[in-house]
Amino acid sequence: MFATTLAAIAFATAMQSPMPVSADTYQATKAVCRPFATSPIHTGPVCRGGGGGPLSPQPVCFCNGPDIKFEEPACWADGSPALFRRGATPTGLQTDKMISCIDWQRQQDKRSR
Repeated sequence: MFATTLAAIAFATAMQSPMPVSADTYQATKAVCRPFATSPIHTGPVCRGGGGGPLSPQPVCFCNGPDIKFEEPACWADGSPALFRRGATPTGLQTDKMISCIDWQRQQDKRSR
């Protein structure tokens, strides 16, 4: 079971798209700014606006300088996919705790060398 989950995470990471788990859940994404898609170096985007409730304008996020914003599959610090029920939006605190699954996998690859 654990190996299957890791294989699914690796596949989702390779595809750089959220991993569908069931009809009523989805994997969150993490916005990161990278100079190019395969760069191991990233920064967080700058977000402005929103915060007043579900009917307020959503935050607008952008990258400083020449970096490009990527929406990558999100994982928790332990590498498990950040799954939420359909229609639920991660809170700011939850979003801060999530990391890019791609970055998590890179960390594991470095440790295994």
